[in-house]
Amino acid sequence: MTILIVDDDDDLREAFVEYLEMQGHEVYSARDGFDAINLSRKKRFDFVFSDINMPRCDGWTVARMIKKQQPETRIYLCTGSSQAMHCDWAKTEEIEAIFAKPMNLEQIMKLLEAPKKAATGG
Repeated sequence: MTILIVDDDDDLREAFVEYLEMQGHEVYSARDGFDAINLSRKKRFDFVFSDINMPRCDGWTVARMIKKQQPETRIYLCTGSSQAMHCDWAKTEEIEAIFAKPMNLEQIMKLLEAPKKAATGG
């Protein structure tokens, strides 16, 4: 899987990238939404995990812009804000779900494996 991690928290982003690389995934990272959108113009992603609240460009904009370029990409947003967790995200077609930070790595692995199992019939 090719995965993009977008978060302005350097430690969290780097730990997430390192973990996913150890699981055998091709992982890219961006410090903010602006960098993520630019990267998505050069590279296709199976999954994007993005923080919502970031400088220069938020996660909602990341989701909207990447979905325009790559409609097959599965996008998940994460936040440390309880207020953002309760927004009406179900009306947006750009994202699959919103998760609270820190993200549960076991849950993330299940999300990553679901399309592979469906694609291989197993």
